[in-house]
Amino acid sequence: MSSRGSSGQATVEFILVAAVLLAMVAVLAVLLVSVREQGGRVVELVAADSP
Repeated sequence: MSSRGSSGQATVEFILVAAVLLAMVAVLAVLLVSVREQGGRVVELVAADSP
């Protein structure tokens, strides 16, 4: 019975680690999109300012 509890704990820990990794990937994706949009805005501003 104790091995079954240990297996259950391992499964819960695996699910928690997977959820944290997915959350980190989602945050990094949002940051990447934000940086790309901001970079595009900077290029447009510089291009509009130059003659």
